[in-house]
Amino acid sequence: YNAVQQYLDYRWVEDVGNNRITEGRFGTVKTTMNHFKNFVNAEYKLNTLNKGALAKYQTYRRAKNITDVTIRNEQATINHFCNWAYTKGLHDTDKFLFPIIKVSGDDREKTKRATFTIEEYGRLTKWLRTYVSKTKLKEDKCDEGNAHTRQLFRHFVLIMANTMMRNGEFYSVKWNQIKTFTDKKSGKRLVEISIKGIDSKVGKSRVFIAR
Repeated sequence: YNAVQQYLDYRWVEDVGNNRITEGRFGTVKTTMNHFKNFVNAEYKLNTLNKGALAKYQTYRRAKNITDVTIRNEQATINHFCNWAYTKGLHDTDKFLFPIIKVSGDDREKTKRATFTIEEYGRLTKWLRTYVSKTKLKEDKCDEGNAHTRQLFRHFVLIMANTMMRNGEFYSVKWNQIKTFTDKKSGKRLVEISIKGIDSKVGKSRVFIAR
């Protein structure tokens, strides 16, 4: 428990503090370390865990309906912790030996961010218009505050669907990172959004154009 806490403190100060990872990514690391503690019974010292101590970690996580892609990422985080503990003299091995996880074609498809079909997008936008309509607001007895929240929710879903920004990017973007313009060929109103590297899950800045 002490080693894990020291590791999390280190990741917070060094990685989050220096914008190497986002707070959201740190939360994922923290969650992974909780899974690690639950699996190994972290009341014991690290040196009781030899290289093969986590050989059944994949089986343990699969039993909880976790995908192999996620398990592979968790194992990478755990071994990052193991190597850090080794360099600090807290452990006598620099990594755990996990079974190799190969991502199948179907699993690889699952890792891609899902997009709406044209039909799904049409049903979504139609439902959102109904959701904030005066008739629906009156039917659901929404006061001014609830009506405003529904409008915010509608815009949130539409922006996320149109731009495909990640949650962390969406919450962090500022007005000065957004430019609107009219496309000369189509005449459509478009937006250019600049995402800062410190707000990106992968730590890289990018600029994209969306509806």
